[in-house]
Amino acid sequence: MRKFAVISKASGTQTEIQRVYTGLGAEFGQPLTYDNITFAIKCEPVAHRIVFAVAHDVFDNWFTIEPLEEGVDKEKFDEQAQKVLLLLNAQDVFKQAAVFGKAYGWSIIVFGYQDKGVTLRDPVLVPEKIVSLEAYAPKMITSVQTDKNRQSARFGLPETYKIKIAENEEVSL
Repeated sequence: MRKFAVISKASGTQTEIQRVYTGLGAEFGQPLTYDNITFAIKCEPVAHRIVFAVAHDVFDNWFTIEPLEEGVDKEKFDEQAQKVLLLLNAQDVFKQAAVFGKAYGWSIIVFGYQDKGVTLRDPVLVPEKIVSLEAYAPKMITSVQTDKNRQSARFGLPETYKIKIAENEEVSL
């Protein structure tokens, strides 16, 4: 058990405040871990509201998609796009990414393409269609490789992520 004492110089008296560590979250002055943040957003009403309610408020009304070209029927175009987004479960994936972003500061959405690549390491040159969307939080990402070429337009930006997809399984994307 840790004890905390405050001394009053004016009267010379000492007050002792008992602090019991519950193991449920970070103590005052300690750095927050992803587990502490997860605990807080699940158990603290204000944190829950800031993270979940705001993320849901952003995407509950969803959005419409308009074509860039002139002369295209806007309603039909939006209807076709919304069908694809529905099949990809895009609204829920975007909400999940927003929750991760509000809770942990950032998140990524991984697009799964149908293409001619043999492995995930092969570049996507001729994508045929997007077949899946997945949101990942920083606590699921075990490492990030960035572009180290100072001459590259992508210098300092992520090139690959290692993501923990199961207890003992990681994948590089």
